[in-house]
Amino acid sequence: MRAKWVERAVGSNQSLLELLQAELAALNSQIEAIERTRAETQSIDELRECAIRACRRIDEIRSVVAAEQSNDAAEGATPESPSTVAR
Repeated sequence: MRAKWVERAVGSNQSLLELLQAELAALNSQIEAIERTRAETQSIDELRECAIRACRRIDEIRSVVAAEQSNDAAEGATPESPSTVAR
């Protein structure tokens, strides 16, 4: 039961991650376009701040996904039974 929930959570995190990466790419394109037109520094700084926030959100989601995968791997490992442990 938990495996299905984790799979759905990881899948939704993956979708969110893809969405944020697309948002970041769009922000970077806007920054480049504004820089080419030599627009106001304030506009560029605001877009850069949005891009930084998007990067942080991407990193947070990647950390959650990595932690979930690590926990799942640890739960999948089974300890040896006492009868098979060498004395």
